[in-house]
Amino acid sequence: MQAVTYMVLGSGVAALLLAWMVLVERQRFRVRRVVLDAGSLGLPPLKILHLTDAHFHGRDRPILRFLQGVRAREDFDLLLLTGDMLDSAAGLESVEEVLGMFAPRIGALAVLGGHDYAHLSALKAYRYLLTRRSQQAFSGPNPADDLADCLRRHGARVLRDASATLAATDGRPFAVAGLRDAFVFEPDVDAACQVANDFASEHLQLITADDEAAMGKIRHAGAIFLGPQTPVPLGDYCAGPSHVLPTGGTARFFGPLSVNDFLKASSVVRYDAAALAEDAEDVIEFAGREGLTAHARAIEIRRGEGR
Repeated sequence: MQAVTYMVLGSGVAALLLAWMVLVERQRFRVRRVVLDAGSLGLPPLKILHLTDAHFHGRDRPILRFLQGVRAREDFDLLLLTGDMLDSAAGLESVEEVLGMFAPRIGALAVLGGHDYAHLSALKAYRYLLTRRSQQAFSGPNPADDLADCLRRHGARVLRDASATLAATDGRPFAVAGLRDAFVFEPDVDAACQVANDFASEHLQLITADDEAAMGKIRHAGAIFLGPQTPVPLGDYCAGPSHVLPTGGTARFFGPLSVNDFLKASSVVRYDAAALAEDAEDVIEFAGREGLTAHARAIEIRRGEGR
């Protein structure tokens, strides 16, 4: 009986959360004014309009009216769009309308968010709240490439792990960088592995039809966890030689901390006359190009070319 009571209560809470998301949260629009001191950048004052998390799922009249009011009150130097513009493919129409409202003096910049790549299934989210099972709450891809094309048509620069240089109102240049969202749907394992290599994360979970084959495509990762029964916390607390992993993308050139990091090694080199003769010309060529004539002479002397 107690279990049934908890289930009923859980269902009620989940239903209330969904109702809040759909009926209340979607209608709450706010403008926050933030003044930042950019004096150290040597730039004149900039008025920036930052739009984020619109989650358009069609022609959303309430938020469009709200933005029209914002546009009517003042002009802006720079428009920043920081992702989650789409809730579904139908939201492209609203994005087009928003981009047509504003004419920022020095341009517009955009990055894409997770919901621009995939749309949420309310039913799956509801089931997840009830069961706590790790099924995906996302039911399919959104047209992220179409969104990027739409933004570019309206003059916005889409930054996916890229930077752009703009001219301030007084003509002085400044640079802005934008990162690609970590939540990416890729069409196949090869493309997904390339994204993983680009991120070079300290933890990488691989759950594919052939985990061993996928692992062979990974060049940059601190610790790789293979298969659905190997969650990352195993590496945190139990498995593996070390949980001291390269962070911040440094897995491109570092590996996990291991015993080898506390050992000192020396290289031992021995040539005989035949081996020296085989490599001599290459060494003399390198030394000559670097202007290190004594290095070249050390080889020439050993070839009997005078002292």
